[in-house]
Amino acid sequence: MTELSGQPRIVAGYGRSGTTWLQDVVAEANGLRSVFEPLHPDVIVQARPFANCCLGRHDREPALEEYLARVFAGDFHSVWSDYRIRRDRLLPQPRSLASPAEIKRYFRRFRQAARYVRRYRDQARRPTSLVKMIRANMMLSWLRQTFDARIVLIIRHPGAVVLSQLNAPDIWRPEELVRRYRADDRLRERLAVPVIRLLDSDLNPVDALALSWSIENAIALDQAAEADVTIIFYEDLVRNGRIEWRRAIDALDLDVMPNSEAVAQPSQQTW
Repeated sequence: MTELSGQPRIVAGYGRSGTTWLQDVVAEANGLRSVFEPLHPDVIVQARPFANCCLGRHDREPALEEYLARVFAGDFHSVWSDYRIRRDRLLPQPRSLASPAEIKRYFRRFRQAARYVRRYRDQARRPTSLVKMIRANMMLSWLRQTFDARIVLIIRHPGAVVLSQLNAPDIWRPEELVRRYRADDRLRERLAVPVIRLLDSDLNPVDALALSWSIENAIALDQAAEADVTIIFYEDLVRNGRIEWRRAIDALDLDVMPNSEAVAQPSQQTW
């Protein structure tokens, strides 16, 4: 297995909870490489079986362990994790050239990709990483046990999260998440019977996203308590900035606090 030179640093949280903001601000202040969502199932093939899966502290997943060891050691690079660019969305499709509006949208993606390369190319060469994961919320205790990782979990009010995800239906597909949960035997063993009944029922998009937020954060909170993971609430990070940023920096065993200008800058994921 790949040898790790130190404790991995992870920012975890449900999608649209402020994970990108937290990662970008902390990484830039401390000269770290931002590794972006290495468990994205649509763009990283080896991550596909493990996205949003539930793992207990002593569960065994050798393939996932080998893959994440490479990620944490800095041996894994991809256009997605380094530059946040999806190659599949840069390939022209017939429908993307069907109208002037679609053609403009297609070329906007190229311009955006060029901006991301300029923004992150120097950062991608840095030796020490800060890894952001929005699909590892139900394996926090496993990450602590397997890698001795230092983890900050950020949680945001479900209303704001669900609204943000509904505004991007091509990115957030709740029916796929629900299918993953239904097929995960380890997860089903941890859920109460009423939750399983709800999970197995017919769900509209709002129901599915709200249930997904509830399941992932409930498991994450249980595992955070078990594994001594620092929990930060997005709203507190906004209101009580200096105190909460200090907690995040300390939890990740870093030194440099971000300045107010960096904190105020919108993240790459901001809508």
